Amino acid sequence: MDDSVLIPKKRFVAVVREIAYLIKEEWGATSHFDGEWRWEADALVALQSMTEHIIIMFFEMWYAFFRFSIVEGLH
Repeated sequence: MDDSVLIPKKRFVAVVREIAYLIKEEWGATSHFDGEWRWEADALVALQSMTEHIIIMFFEMWYAFFRFSIVEGLH
């Protein structure tokens, strides 16, 4: 799996943990769980693959948008 990802696994896990921490801090006293959230390895792989897929789709849409808008602007 490490060879087929765009974002390094350690960096992605760090971002996921940081986001989870910020969400837990946002909940504050309403949270009933005081420990650290644990992530299964398969869940992180699935989250990373879907995140990268969505990022690639986003870039493809923007590329097509700008490419065709520039071509139409030249005519």
